Amino acid sequence: QLADWTDQQRCKRGVPLLREALALARVGADSPMETRVRLLLGAAGLPEPVCNGVFPVSQLDAGWLGDIQPDLAYPAWKVAVEYQGEFHASADAMRRDISKKAAMEAAGWIVIQVHGAHMREHPDGVVRRVKRALASRGWRP
Repeated sequence: QLADWTDQQRCKRGVPLLREALALARVGADSPMETRVRLLLGAAGLPEPVCNGVFPVSQLDAGWLGDIQPDLAYPAWKVAVEYQGEFHASADAMRRDISKKAAMEAAGWIVIQVHGAHMREHPDGVVRRVKRALASRGWRP
């Protein structure tokens, strides 16, 4: 609906910028930081990841029941990027995150965890880690 609305606007201040932002928006992102990670990876020339897609796990591990839902996923290469923000600091969240990571790894996924400090201090390191994981699974730029 927003895209339709912007298409109908002519000569209105801010609409061109809104169109640019809308082109970068994706359904499924759970947080602004997940979006920042996705945009960083895209700007580095990496493929577009799936935002919070649901993937079956054939081998359950570490008490994980159900499918996995990585924050950002490259299912063709079984590489997942998990943003670990402040929400993940509680004991329950940490336990779930550890179980989820173990289940993904048991199912053959490489899991890359990213924190806000990584994005602020060494965003190039985040890109290198993801690029290295993708390359190890056969991705080529």
